[in-house]
Amino acid sequence: AKALTNAIGVFIGADMRPYSVVQNEGFKYMLNVLEPRYDIPSRTHFSEKIVPDLYEQEKKKVVDELSVAPSVALTTDGWTSRGTVSYVTITAHFITADWEMKSPVLQTRPLYESHTGSHLAQVLTQAVEEWKIKRPTTNIPVTTDNAKNLINAVNEAGLGPQIGCFAHVVN
Repeated sequence: AKALTNAIGVFIGADMRPYSVVQNEGFKYMLNVLEPRYDIPSRTHFSEKIVPDLYEQEKKKVVDELSVAPSVALTTDGWTSRGTVSYVTITAHFITADWEMKSPVLQTRPLYESHTGSHLAQVLTQAVEEWKIKRPTTNIPVTTDNAKNLINAVNEAGLGPQIGCFAHVVN
């Protein structure tokens, strides 16, 4: 039962399904055909327990991988949704000991405050601390578009060098 509950949690999270999917008649019918003895937990069980637990497990794996990576670089970009909500996304890039390139998205956060360099520097600093990326002896290069506020944010956060995105330059 636990494996099936976790599988449903992965289904909800990976496919970005609403938690209410567990209440849909078709979903209930499908699971009843697969395993008639299984009682589907409530949507709040998935939203408050299963999916957060899966997130923490995956986050721990990423933090562990980042902690052993000798060098980490970041990319960050701000963007606006169709609903006109501003976001900032931060992605880490590193190579494992087995020479495998990894690029986990660390966070996509809404930006309700002003998009000043100071505020974006706080967002970058918090991400570096949260994901335990800071290295005592190496810099963390950050690739951004060429917006002045992001260039200032990288410098103010004590990161760098700041590297302009080639695609933005060409565009």
